[in-house]
Order: sequence, then C-alpha cells, then structure tokens
Amino acid sequence: MAKLIAIDLDGTLLNSKSQISTENLKAIKNAQNAGIEVVIATGRAHFDVQALFKNTLVKTWIIGANGATIHAPDGSLYYSQPIEPELAYDILRSLEEDGYYYEVFSKECIFTRLNGRELLQIEID
Repeated sequence: MAKLIAIDLDGTLLNSKSQISTENLKAIKNAQNAGIEVVIATGRAHFDVQALFKNTLVKTWIIGANGATIHAPDGSLYYSQPIEPELAYDILRSLEEDGYYYEVFSKECIFTRLNGRELLQIEID
C-alpha cells in the first residue's frame, strides 16, 4: 500500500522567514527514505516552490496554482488545467472593472495589476 504526505507551504512547512527549516527538510527526507511520497500542494506557482527547494537536494511532486498544475519531481509538467482564453479575458475584464486583486499564472511568471498589493490589502481589511 502506497503512502503519501501532502504539505502546504505558507503557515505549514515554511517558517517565519518564508524558508524551509532544517528540521522540516530532514522530516521530508526521512519520509521519502521510508518510501512515502511527499507532495507539496500550494496556491503558489511551481517555479516558486522549486526556488524554495533549490539547494536542498529534495525533489517532490508539486501541485501548484491551487491545483491548476501538477509537476513531477524531475520538474516536468504532468498535468495542467488552463482557462480558455476567451473565458480568461471575460474574468479579467470583470475583475478589472470591479477593482479586485488577481494573479494570472504563466509558465514563467505571475501577472497582477500594478496596484495589486494595495488592492489586496483593501480586500484583507
């Protein structure tokens, strides 16, 4: 029977400095050495997760962008659920008109409004 651990990043795996602690890295390596599949499941983009693990020698599955992408431990794209361009434009137009914060993920970067942080803080408040 296969075993799996799925871990979120923010508020779970990352410390107050937004880094993976030595203790957490050791726990992940121990789990993998015991034959347990470790999966990072996050709202962050795949490339953000890879950057966090860059110098750790840890390779895991990454469910990124709130489930829109899945990358294998070798970094290859396993699954992607993009939004059709016409629907995406309609959604973006509505978000812009109503002044909401948003992020659009691509393979290489994340796009948001120029005043995105300001809008996000307004929504949080």
